[in-house]
This record gives sequence, C-alpha cells and structure tokens, in this order.
Amino acid sequence: MLKKNADDFFVYLGITENGFRLPAKGGMYGIGIYLASDSSKSAQELYTKGSNMLLLCDSLLGKIYTVDKAMPKMRGKGIKNLGYDSCFAKRGTKATGGVLFDEFIVYNPDQVYPKYIISYNINKFKIDVITPVSFGGTFQVSKKTLKPKRETNPSDPLEEQFLKVEARFLRMQQRNCSQQKYEISHIDFYMNPILEKRFDEKQKELELTYGSQEKESHVILGFHGTKSKKIINQIMNNNFIRSKGGKFGAGVYFSEQPSYTFQYGGLKHLIMAQLLPGKTSGKGGWLQHGECEQGYDSHGAFPQTDGTFNEIVIFNLDQILPSYVIYFK
Repeated sequence: MLKKNADDFFVYLGITENGFRLPAKGGMYGIGIYLASDSSKSAQELYTKGSNMLLLCDSLLGKIYTVDKAMPKMRGKGIKNLGYDSCFAKRGTKATGGVLFDEFIVYNPDQVYPKYIISYNINKFKIDVITPVSFGGTFQVSKKTLKPKRETNPSDPLEEQFLKVEARFLRMQQRNCSQQKYEISHIDFYMNPILEKRFDEKQKELELTYGSQEKESHVILGFHGTKSKKIINQIMNNNFIRSKGGKFGAGVYFSEQPSYTFQYGGLKHLIMAQLLPGKTSGKGGWLQHGECEQGYDSHGAFPQTDGTFNEIVIFNLDQILPSYVIYFK
C-alpha cells in the first residue's frame, strides 16, 4: 500500500519510527489512515505537496467493508460495530459519490506498518484524451486504442491497461501450451458506464451472498471469439446476447484459454470480458431447459489443472462486462 499524505522527509521518518497517528480531521471516509494501491494516485501533488516521496506500507485490512460513496462520519468504533476492520472504496464509483481509484481506509494505526520511504523524480508525460465513440443506441461508449510501445511509463493508466491484458493473454497461452504464437497489434479498451454499474451491483449482490473475500465474489477474465466487427460494436454498446441453446445451456459462452476460443472465429480478434462467475457448476454435460443449474451462478466445462475452464457459461448478463478487444497481426 502507498500512503497518500505527507509533507517532507522528516514527517516520513517520524512515521517510520513511531507509526501512524489518526488525523484530527476526517476525509471522505472518516477519521482514518488512507492508503492507495496505485502509486499514481498517491503521487498526486494534492497529497505529496511536492515532496516527491511516498511511504510503502504493509497493512492488515482484516474483514473489509466495501463502499461506493463517501462516509465522512465513519470512525473506528463505527466500523467495528458493523463487524468490519477496514473500508475499501472501490474504483470507478465517482458517479455514486465514490472514487476514481481504489482506496483502503483503516481506523486503527496498529493495522499499518510503514516499511519503506520511496523518493522519486517526476518525468512529465501526456495522456491522450479518451474520446467517446458512438455505436448507436441511447448512450455513448468511451473507447481508446492501445498499442505496444518500446518505452515504458508506469504512471500511465492506459499503458497499465495494455500490459494487464497482454500479460493475461500470454500467460493463458503459455499455460495451455499452445503451439500457435500470436502477436498483438493493438487492444481496444472500452468503458461503458451503464454496463459497469450493472456489473458492480451484481458483484455487491454476490458479496452479500458469499462474502467479499470468497472467490465466488471475485472477477475472472474470459475470452470470446467472433468473426464480425459489427457484432463487436453491438456487444460493447449493449452487452452480449444469450444463445438460444447449446450443449451447456442458453447462455453466453467464454473460455479462460484464448487458444480454445480461436476455433469460434477469433483468429483476427478476441473479446476479453470481465466475468463474475459466482458459484460455478463444473459437472459438465447437457443442461436441462437450457438454464443454469439450481444453486449455481454459472456453468463450467472441461476443467484444467490450474482451476480454469475451457468453457464457462454465464446466464445473467449483469455478470458480464465486455472491456477489451485484442487484435492480432
């Protein structure tokens, strides 16, 4: 974790020697110690006051209370009364009164251990504006084309998106021991606020059902192959459409292995979506009435040794957030 707020080296040194103290005044989430997982968030001038230093800390979050809006009256006693040890302000919740980047707030200084003081130099860089691209319908989807670059800039959030997708694609290719090698030419990154809101609400529902720390509440990444670029535009604007049928039910079919998806038309491009599989039935076989098996949230087939599935079927569209299209040379 990276501490957001300090003035100069002596303040940092004092914290590393004596630990944190709760501030006199509270922030968006009350009187606590605010931490961020993104260095670019913590390194903003608003927080560093030009010191060009950050604290890298170990933190004990315990049971986490996820929030999507400000709670300025929160205190240590209040979080304990709720049965939690810390707050997680989830990124992308600005529209509901939350934050743009992930933040963690603890209300007991003993839960944070400052280990390192990081000093850095600032190199100025420019981020292109993400421009809206309309695919029809009643709203616009933001789209940005990301290309591989020789130089690196770890503070560029768009480059971070590219590296995340590239790493996932290559890792799953390697796990599947694919003989065919694919070179990524570019990645289209989409942001659809309406689908994001539905996806976030579904994740909260799963967290209430299974617990926020359980794997059934966590996001996985799935690949989907399609031949038509026109269909890609429709998907990114309106989400997928459930199939009318299929061996594993009338849902939307994904694979966690990109090479498996190529047989369904993804030789030139693949859609990579964020998925909330919830509780997955891994029994395989035909599904009666084409619906998800009772007591489960998705259906998995052809399980792999690493716990992934060659095919995973999602029946509720709110469990799908199409986010990327990967193009190959």
